[in-house]
Amino acid sequence: MNIGASAYTGAYTVDGEQRLTMFDVDASLEVTKLTFRIEAALALQEVAADVLNKWGGYFVGSYRLVPWLQPYVMLEMVSLDGAKSNRGVGGIALYPFPDESKSQRLKLEAGAVDTGGKTDFIWIAQYTLGF
Repeated sequence: MNIGASAYTGAYTVDGEQRLTMFDVDASLEVTKLTFRIEAALALQEVAADVLNKWGGYFVGSYRLVPWLQPYVMLEMVSLDGAKSNRGVGGIALYPFPDESKSQRLKLEAGAVDTGGKTDFIWIAQYTLGF
């Protein structure tokens, strides 16, 4: 099990008048082939006349069926100064060379995004190569 937390605060404008403050917590648990991850973040951004409140979080669960195939489900929630969005996706991660490169993968996802009364359906294909 891994648990983490981080925080930051500082001026983000050229004149130094507005500040940005961020907090983040995360945890992950791996039990044999089963993996769970959860993360939540909060950002407070000062603007000319107000403070914008932004927060979000996600949960992902996955199961490594074989070394090269890992299906997963993910739920996300985001609020950008009161405008909320929820997303749920299911997908598979393919690891073409699981022994040689564990960070190389192809992800294929399908899901739905709810932005407060309007639901959009999404398809995503993503190839990643880490060093």
